[in-house]
Amino acid sequence: MRAIGDLMLVESRPRSVVAMAFEQYIRYGMSGLAQNEQEIMRERFVTDPRMSSELSILAAQGAESGPGGGYSVPDELMGPIVEAMKTTGGVRAVSTVITTRGGADLPIPTDNDTDVSGEIIEENATHNERDLQFGQVVMGSFLYSSKIVKVSRQFLADFRGDIAGYVGRKLGMRIGRMQNTHFTAGDGVSKPRGMTTASTAGKVAANAGSISYDDLADLQSSVDPAYQLASTWMMNFATLGSVRKLKDSANNPIWAPMSADIPDTLLGRPVQVNQDMDGPASGVRSVLYGDLSNYHVRDAGNVIVLRLEERYVERLQVGFLAFLRSDGDLVDAGTHPVKHLLHP
Repeated sequence: MRAIGDLMLVESRPRSVVAMAFEQYIRYGMSGLAQNEQEIMRERFVTDPRMSSELSILAAQGAESGPGGGYSVPDELMGPIVEAMKTTGGVRAVSTVITTRGGADLPIPTDNDTDVSGEIIEENATHNERDLQFGQVVMGSFLYSSKIVKVSRQFLADFRGDIAGYVGRKLGMRIGRMQNTHFTAGDGVSKPRGMTTASTAGKVAANAGSISYDDLADLQSSVDPAYQLASTWMMNFATLGSVRKLKDSANNPIWAPMSADIPDTLLGRPVQVNQDMDGPASGVRSVLYGDLSNYHVRDAGNVIVLRLEERYVERLQVGFLAFLRSDGDLVDAGTHPVKHLLHP
């Protein structure tokens, strides 16, 4: 037996057996399971005697736990959900993701000592003092919902394949789309502050509707050398298409296609495509560059998935609903690890 959050999980059965039982639960609910499958569900997951056994599935480390927790989603379903959220957009793929058990405000401390140097002192002289200057970025938790996905009972019964993974990916993609929009350009008011919003101006482009080689070279050099080895470009796919045509002063393409094992690079650094980034236009921040891992995504617990058994019973449908509490912000101590290209 092992503990995940406040849930006590029994490990006496192989995970593959647990996955099969959970998939049958997704298809048919508890009433549609064989006796041994019901025993697996009751043994493997903490149940809630106060609620219908058809009602809920709760991810481990969710906001609710113990007797009120329903069923905890096993890793077999969490994988497709998390995978879908990462691939829908791009910010999660390059950010630092923190998962906490609860949703209380999470202060992330920062310090900037880059303008302080040591000193040479004479023998028996007094040492000068210079205290460290600390700051913080406070991350909250906004509730993101997938909206309800309705599925017919016939579909659940007849689907050939990994139904739990299929439903998980659909729910994850919905949450991932909305989160990526906010993690990219959110204003920080009743939503996360996006990477583009929080970034620092690195270069004003020469033209409102296009990007030049000089624009990119100047943007890259505007980021402190301390961040260069970990830096990544971010832009949408159409912008990348235009950038790939650019050439330097010697008429050499600045886009460097590599082998299958090495990602393509732009001026020596990889590119992360993010379709929520705007293309070149007046007043737009079209390109980001820097150490994008300084953008932090905070998840308060894991995804919670509900199976709505009776709500759509007259239509012979079952509803699935996922939600996750998250926030995002750029942790910048004052040295500006991420900068943007701004069009005039």
